[in-house]
Amino acid sequence: MRSSTRRSAGRAALALAAAGLTVVVPHPAAAAVTAPAAIPLAHAATPQGALPTTGCTTAGTAATCELYAKPGTLTVSSIAIPIWGLSSTDTGVPGTPGPVLVVTEGATVTVNVHNGLPGALSLAVPGLLGGADDRAGAAPGATKSYTFTANRAGTYLYEAGHTPDGARQTAMGIAGAMIVRPATGPGTAYGTAFDDETALVLSEVDPALNADPAGYDLRKFQPVYRLINGKAYPETDPIATAAGRRVLLRYVNAGLSAHAMGTLGTEQSVLAKDARPSEAPYLKVSDSIAAGSTEDTLVTVPPPEDGPKFAVYETAGRLDTAGHRVGTTTTVAFGGMMTFLDTGAAPSGTDTAGPVTQKLAAAPSTATALQTVTLTADFTDVPNGGSNVTRAEFVVDDPAIAVGTGTPFTGTFGGPTVTGAQATLNLATLTPALAAGKHVVYVRALDSQGNWGVVNSVVLTVSSSGPVTSGGSLTPATGNGSAAVVVSATGDDSLLGGTVDQAEYFLGTQGANGTGSPLALNPGTVVAESATIPALTLAALPEGPVTVYAHSHDSFGLWGPAQALPFTLDRTPPAMTSGIVEPSPNNGTAGSPVDPTSIKVTAAFADPVTNGVSTAITAAEGFLDNPNGVPGTGLMFVASDGSFNATAESAYGLIPLSQLTGMTEGPHQVYVHAKDAAGNWGPYAPLTLVVDRSGPVLSAASATPNTVNRTTTGVTLAATATDNQTAVTAAEWFDGADPGKGLGHPMTVTATGPKTANAGVVAGPGGFAVGTHVLSLRARDAAGNWGATVTVTLTVTALSNIVFSDGFESGNTGAWATATGPVAVLPGSALSGTQGLQATGGGAAPAYLTDPTPLNESAYHLQFQFRPDTLATGTGTVNLAAGLSATGQQLFVVQYRKSTGAAQVRLGVRRSTGVVAYTPYLTLGTGVQTIRVDWAAGTSTTHKLTVGTASQQLTGVNTGTVRLDALWLGLSGGGAATTGAASFDAVLSTRFTLP
Repeated sequence: MRSSTRRSAGRAALALAAAGLTVVVPHPAAAAVTAPAAIPLAHAATPQGALPTTGCTTAGTAATCELYAKPGTLTVSSIAIPIWGLSSTDTGVPGTPGPVLVVTEGATVTVNVHNGLPGALSLAVPGLLGGADDRAGAAPGATKSYTFTANRAGTYLYEAGHTPDGARQTAMGIAGAMIVRPATGPGTAYGTAFDDETALVLSEVDPALNADPAGYDLRKFQPVYRLINGKAYPETDPIATAAGRRVLLRYVNAGLSAHAMGTLGTEQSVLAKDARPSEAPYLKVSDSIAAGSTEDTLVTVPPPEDGPKFAVYETAGRLDTAGHRVGTTTTVAFGGMMTFLDTGAAPSGTDTAGPVTQKLAAAPSTATALQTVTLTADFTDVPNGGSNVTRAEFVVDDPAIAVGTGTPFTGTFGGPTVTGAQATLNLATLTPALAAGKHVVYVRALDSQGNWGVVNSVVLTVSSSGPVTSGGSLTPATGNGSAAVVVSATGDDSLLGGTVDQAEYFLGTQGANGTGSPLALNPGTVVAESATIPALTLAALPEGPVTVYAHSHDSFGLWGPAQALPFTLDRTPPAMTSGIVEPSPNNGTAGSPVDPTSIKVTAAFADPVTNGVSTAITAAEGFLDNPNGVPGTGLMFVASDGSFNATAESAYGLIPLSQLTGMTEGPHQVYVHAKDAAGNWGPYAPLTLVVDRSGPVLSAASATPNTVNRTTTGVTLAATATDNQTAVTAAEWFDGADPGKGLGHPMTVTATGPKTANAGVVAGPGGFAVGTHVLSLRARDAAGNWGATVTVTLTVTALSNIVFSDGFESGNTGAWATATGPVAVLPGSALSGTQGLQATGGGAAPAYLTDPTPLNESAYHLQFQFRPDTLATGTGTVNLAAGLSATGQQLFVVQYRKSTGAAQVRLGVRRSTGVVAYTPYLTLGTGVQTIRVDWAAGTSTTHKLTVGTASQQLTGVNTGTVRLDALWLGLSGGGAATTGAASFDAVLSTRFTLP
């Protein structure tokens, strides 16, 4: 089962290997380009075995390594990227990663860092180079040595150290792999034997950093290239091996992100991480390697029937190179961190790799479909076996062209190096013709041993149209046709390398090339173009949207695409939709909330849509009493939202109050209008401002009745108010000295017309002192003017001491306001005289009379005769009398109780908190009893209950400001056990004293 699974995975690896023949477009935004499927990678050589001892020189147990850091260039998919790289010699080409440094366990290692970078550079080798971090490093142009003992075998990362630019230097390429072999020699790692080994240094490139390493914000690092040993697939180097061999993969993550690396078609045995052996090697198809970490895995190459190639790739990342696509499709091509374990049989001899293509160029690199492009390249087999280069060819965007059938190069072939070879690509005769856009030209060479070299590529941009017209503008871009419009644009033929020699524009509809109105220019590769559209031409057009088309012509005879420039032709002006002047009416003293020294004129405007166009309102203004003001010279308005930029706007203007001086009383007009972006002023709309400086006149003033005593319920004050301009809005009255306008007692105003009203109020005479009062009345209009006062006379007489008295000699309860429950005037209840009141109890049902004559009394005295007769309360009580406030609160009660013993009474007084305070009970004697109550309002008052000559009182009681306005006499508030009847007579209440 395992073998079957591995074979399936092997077939998948073959599919990836086939994908390895796909070459992609270098720019994600470019038109899709197809790569020739038959272009082979270099043959895998004889299994590569253990890595050679490189990068350092040894003498006994000492190893010396040279690292020269300097700026360089990294080419990825034909894109040149500036880097900071490393080499082993001063004259060497700097690359990233740096050279693999191989030393032996136990050696004393000295690394000399030669700094050719702009900033200080130090060295870090995590796990080997101990001591404090070197934050100073070598200054630019200087050298610094680092010595340490390679005391543990394994795979290590070396990188830029901890100087201020250290992280930036590492991200720019200052990093590499260091291998410490065990003292037993090559062929084993962590006690495990291997046949072949390779170092795979993982890194990323963000072109934005590389373009500006000093100014780039590393927090925004977004890599688009993910590389193995400085290359992205399909340019990565294969790992030469053979079926059944054990391959040691030394992963070194020199990037800023973690990368999960796996193999397809086989498994990896993890031997160590960060040069520390695993307790027991374990199998992983894929394993994540943290940034700055290393990992060593062992792969046993499957048998031949499982396929010749097995992918080593980033399993959790994007296998693409900057989003490059496959051919003309939208499919993203394979790229990024991927290479192959290659078991392909090597050709006979020692030369197993094809020539390298160098200095590839296309002239021109941007061409029209009518031009011929010359390709130039150098080819060399010196680094790959030294055989003679026998031929070279190119293909364009065609995966069907087989190896050896491309278009040949001409040059001096037959030696190991060929320089200046050329080939021509006639775009005019190419069949099929190349579409406009970017294309990739792939170049490869063949050596005398039959090895085709790795492809190189160059991007060719083909254009089928002329110059680009951009940056176009119309000044103004909105108008009403009364002014000329300037057309401006830029013609750019730099993509093709031609000269812009003509330009034209069309109004409304684009006509045939060369038939438009000319744009003036001075011929050049990039030119400024301009023309003026006359106002007469615009005036002849209907209102609505108009499009101006501008395009350019070049020296190749090509007209470029037109740029469409929109123009809004708007002849319909804005109109006012609402408006107000505030405060109006105005007496010249009342300002607005925005500015207390001015009157605010507010208006809303809208520019209607006509024939599909409407433009923003840009200004508004007003004229006071001038319907013929010159537009643009009036009172300037301000947009309510701070800016005129919409087709519907609210705006306001301020008229100084001082401008009302000298203006006649009566209505005035503020004429307002607005202008739109097309220059159209709207019609004037009037808003009314009423100037009113005179207050209302009062007539028919009266006080009814005009003579009262303090027991009178109220006095009605009334008058008729008339204003000459505006409505009457308020009225007031006051007694005696004028408290100031608006500070009197308010009166109710009822309008009887636009400028007339009745004013009235009911005043309580209890608030007046005894005597004659001259009351003043006045009214105010909507402009805030108070009129002159008129007066009425009110005479208030003194209140009597007696509030109420009744001996029931009338034979009825007519002196009382109401009778509640079973009460009756009977001879048998007479306690003095011939008649008296009988109140009969029936459980909780009341039986009492109500006297409402108390008038907001602050002191109250009550006296009445009482005989218990048959009245009993069981365990409860019943009230014989209660004093009440105007809202019905019981201010005092006389409580009675009787069960089987003697009858008793007590006084209860309500405090301001609502809690009732009670006196002790007084026992009633036999026969008729005279009961007296003394009550008063205040914060510390005394209340007294007297029965005959005995009394009880409460002192220091806070009853608050409440006043007494009614009396209940009889039975109230009783419990369910209340039975029998009692007699009442000779009722007397007073304000001041009892007789």
